[in-house]
Amino acid sequence: AFDGHDCVHVIDFNLMHGLQWPALIQALALRPGGPPSLRLTGIGPPSSDGHDSLREIGLRLAELAHSVNVRFNFRGVVAARLEDVKPWVLQVSSIEVVAINSTMQLHRLLVSDLTRASPIDIVLGWIRSLNPKIMTVVEQEANHNQPEFLNRFTEALYYYSTMFDSLAA
Repeated sequence: AFDGHDCVHVIDFNLMHGLQWPALIQALALRPGGPPSLRLTGIGPPSSDGHDSLREIGLRLAELAHSVNVRFNFRGVVAARLEDVKPWVLQVSSIEVVAINSTMQLHRLLVSDLTRASPIDIVLGWIRSLNPKIMTVVEQEANHNQPEFLNRFTEALYYYSTMFDSLAA
C-alpha cells in the first residue's frame, strides 16, 4: 500500500506497547529506493498513574527507526474514548498516505445512546474523511452489544464459555 509514496502516516487506534511496529519499520528500511518518511500516531487511554507510556513507546520506536535510517516521527494522542478523538488532532498532511490500524477497538463503539450520535458513526465518519489507503481491522467475533442486558449477558456467556472450552482442550 505504501509503494511509490514518500510520506506514510500510520494511525494506530490502540497503540498498547507498540510491539507491532518494529517489523514495519524494518521492512520500510529495506524498501528498494530507500525508506519513506514514517509518521506514527498512537492513540491510547490516559494513564492511571500519571506515567506517559505513549511517549516512552514513541521514544523506543524512534531509536529503532534511527538505527535503521528511517525518518520517523511519533505523536501520542491520549483519549479515554476513541469517539472523542477529532480528525484535526491527528494532523494528517495532504502529502501523506494514511494507514489505519484498529485492533479490538471498533466493537466498543457499537452501543448507541439515544441522546447523542452513534459512536461508530462518528469514528467511521472521520476515518472516511482521512481517506486511508489501507485499514487493518482485528475484532473478535462476538455480539456483546445488544441493547438489553439479558441478551448481552447471554451472548457474553456463550462467547467466553466457548473460549474457555477451547483453552481447556
